[in-house]
Amino acid sequence: MDFSRMIRRNVSALFLLLIVVLSSFGNRSYADSLESEFGYLENFSDVYNLIKSKYVTKFESKQLIYSAIAGMVNELDPYSSILSRKELEKLELQSVGQYVGIGVMAQKSGDQIVVTQVFENSPAQKAGIKPGDIIISIEGNLLAEKKDEEISSLLSGAEGTLVGLGFAHPEEPDNLIKVKLKRELIKANSTECRVHESEITLVSIHQFLKHTAREIADCKTRHNNQSLIVDLRNNPGGLLISAVEAADLFVGLGDIVQVRDRENRIIERYIARAPVSEKPPLLIILINKYSASAAEILAGAIRDRKAGILVGEKSYGKGVVQSVFPVGDDLFVKITTAKYYTPSKISFDGIGIEPDVKVNDSLSAKRYSPEDKIFAEAVRLVRLKNRDR
Repeated sequence: MDFSRMIRRNVSALFLLLIVVLSSFGNRSYADSLESEFGYLENFSDVYNLIKSKYVTKFESKQLIYSAIAGMVNELDPYSSILSRKELEKLELQSVGQYVGIGVMAQKSGDQIVVTQVFENSPAQKAGIKPGDIIISIEGNLLAEKKDEEISSLLSGAEGTLVGLGFAHPEEPDNLIKVKLKRELIKANSTECRVHESEITLVSIHQFLKHTAREIADCKTRHNNQSLIVDLRNNPGGLLISAVEAADLFVGLGDIVQVRDRENRIIERYIARAPVSEKPPLLIILINKYSASAAEILAGAIRDRKAGILVGEKSYGKGVVQSVFPVGDDLFVKITTAKYYTPSKISFDGIGIEPDVKVNDSLSAKRYSPEDKIFAEAVRLVRLKNRDR
C-alpha cells in the first residue's frame, strides 16, 4: 500500500472539508472563490507532505501545523501572534503588574529594541541597564526581526533562572555589553504621584493596569486644585478600560474613544459620565514617540476634548485592538480585529497623536531634572498659564 499517497489524499480531503466549513461563514465576496481557496490549500498539503516524507529531520504533525499557523498570523501585522496557554497566563498576570523577568520595558524603534523603562531595584537596573539602551540579543538570539511577544517570552522564564543579554548604550552602539541576569518576580507599579512644587502635582503613568485610574483619583484628591502634569512618556499602553476610566477623571461628559471594525462600524463607544468642575485645574499631558495604545487613547481624548495641553513628541501610533481566540487546548490566536478612534473620529494607528507643543525628548536625560526638556517646558507653561488665570 502507498502510505504517502494515502496520507496526501486524507490531508487533501481534510483541507477540503475545512474550506467548505469556513466558506459557510461570512460573505463570499470578501474571499476568493471556493475553487481557488481549495487550490491554495492543496498547495499547502503538497508542501506539508513533502516535508513529512523528504525533509532530513523528522517533525511531528502538530509542530508543522502550528508553525504554519504562526507564519500566517505573524504576517498579518506587528501585533498579531499565536500564544500557548502559559503565554496567555503571563499576559493576564501582566495586567495586574506582576511577572517574572529582569525588570525592563522595551519597544521597537525601526529594527532596534529600545529600553524605555527600568524598574527600581530590578536585575536590569543592578546590571547597569538604562532607558535608551539598545537590547541586541537574548540568549544569543538576535532581535531585529522579533515581535514584542517573542522578546517578552525570551526575557521571561522561571524565577531564579539565568538569561543572557547583549545590549549597548546609545552613545556607544558598537560596544556590545554581555551580562547574565537572574530572573525575579517583578511587581511593576502603575503610577507615581508627587508634588513637584507648591502649585504643581506630577503623576507618572508607567502602564495602564486595573488599579491605575483609582491611583490617579487618589492623587488628585490629595492635591486638590493644584495644576496637574501627567507623564505618559514611554508608556506602552495596557488595559483599554483603565485608560477610559482615567480619561473620565478629566474630560467631562462626552466621548472618550470609539472602537470600529473593518467595515468602519462602531462596535464599542466609551463615554465619560463624570462632569468636571466649572474651572478645573490646569492639566498638561507629556508624550513621546514611545507613548502607545492606551496612553494614546488618553492623550487623544484630552486633546480632542480640549481638557488639557499635550507637550512633547508625536506618539507611537498603535491604535488597534487585539482579540484572543482559542483554537485548541494549548493554542490561542491573538489578531487585530478593530481600530481605535479619538472623539474627533480620527484613527491614530500608524500616525500617532500630535502634541500641541512640540519638544524633543531624550531618554538619557534624568527625568524631571533641568535637562528634561519636555518636563521643563510643561513647568514653564503651568507658571505662565496660572499667572494668566
